[in-house]
Amino acid sequence: MNIDVAMFRGKRTSLLFMITFVAGLLLLRFGQEIVNAPPSPILWHVATGAIAPLFLAMFFSALGNILVAGTAVAAGAYWLFQRGADRLSLVLYAIAALVSLHYLHISPNDTYTNDLGGHISYINSIHLHWFDPYSYAGYESHHPPLYYYVAAIVSGLAEKITRTDIHTAMRFLSWLCFLVFNAFSLLTMRRAGLSPAAYKIGVTLLLLWPASMHLASKINSEALYYALYAIAFYYAICWYQEGKSRQLLSALLWAGVAFMVRSNAIILFAVIFSFMIIARYRKRFYFKSLLCRRWAFVGFALLACTVVDMGHALRFGVSAAAIINKFGVGTGTPLYFGHLFLLNYDYTLDHPFHDWTVAQSFLAVLLKTAIFGEYTWPWPQLAVLLDVLLYAMGFYALLPWLFARRKEWQGMLPFMLGFAIPVTAAMINAAWKQAQVSQDARFIYPAMLCFVVCFCRSYELVKNRGALVLTYVAPVMAVSFTLLSVYFFWNNAR
Repeated sequence: MNIDVAMFRGKRTSLLFMITFVAGLLLLRFGQEIVNAPPSPILWHVATGAIAPLFLAMFFSALGNILVAGTAVAAGAYWLFQRGADRLSLVLYAIAALVSLHYLHISPNDTYTNDLGGHISYINSIHLHWFDPYSYAGYESHHPPLYYYVAAIVSGLAEKITRTDIHTAMRFLSWLCFLVFNAFSLLTMRRAGLSPAAYKIGVTLLLLWPASMHLASKINSEALYYALYAIAFYYAICWYQEGKSRQLLSALLWAGVAFMVRSNAIILFAVIFSFMIIARYRKRFYFKSLLCRRWAFVGFALLACTVVDMGHALRFGVSAAAIINKFGVGTGTPLYFGHLFLLNYDYTLDHPFHDWTVAQSFLAVLLKTAIFGEYTWPWPQLAVLLDVLLYAMGFYALLPWLFARRKEWQGMLPFMLGFAIPVTAAMINAAWKQAQVSQDARFIYPAMLCFVVCFCRSYELVKNRGALVLTYVAPVMAVSFTLLSVYFFWNNAR
């Protein structure tokens, strides 16, 4: 009986969210209609004069925006609440959504994004050729088409219903993907075995990570890729801990969907396969269990995802070498050891943001792009502080595990692999391209969750060892990093 009541309440709440969201869209449309309507007699009067139609349009548009965005945040928070999220997580989830939405509002469409014209051209091509996505032959044609199908549907509906332009619709889609990424990352963090104090530190870092604020409004396929990555990784962690076959099936299928968004999802398959190898080594999983009808379906589905990903190359008869080169092209000079494994502190102090024109180490670029992307922002003095804090947090998160005991490693291996494999892949890509920096470094952003887990578990490790100074250092670094990040983007990312 209680289950039936809970299901009824859940359906009723979902219906309420849908009605509120649609009402917000209709208010947005009403505001646009008032603006576009021909001049007509004023119907409302007050003692001092008439209420201008423009004021009414602004009122309805503002109310519509509040309902649409508020419903999205409330739905995500309610979904997390149903799965046992604590109050702090829900509050920070809402704050992160509002901060990123504020940045979306104050920043222009073409600020801090990549190849905007190419992405818009791809979306417009899908509008014209719904059943032939590979007819597009522009600058972004090497990308799989799934994101552009989603973008075309969202932008088409936004234009029809609310008269919203394609740029605003795409940025709102990225923001929704950001909410999905945060929601599933929170569920994954709950499985990391953190103490209450460490969990609070982790949630704060995860939800208010600086790169999230501008990634949530970029017009490209990265945001959808991050959301799908978070979903697949969550199910992979569930399977690693519980061993249910449907969880592994879900992880692989979601990874396949991510592969139809970006080829970088091959990293996700490497992470899942490493989990399978470990489970086999511990005799909790056998590959022969995959020889059944259900897994044959999964195999065909993943093969179809691969065909979709490689569609342009297969259609136009591109060579196998060119298909391989989707992931990198070897052009440049060989890199020596220091470029890949050493940090350059002078470069950090002189260039707080990533500078394409300056020689730099791979790890320095990796840390900078983890905060600011590959862009130059206002206020470099504050950026230097964020760089130095992230360096310190990186040492704090990783060095203690060189001295950890076997018991202290319990539950850490999947998160270590979830961080190490993407970083290693980016490093191999940089060495393969023989370039001092790999632009694909920005696609390891989903590994940030695993980095945060490593940081929080390091906090627990040093606390259990009785290192009081290091115990207090972790929350100070985390809070300082978070507050400076929010302040930096709230005031200067315009």
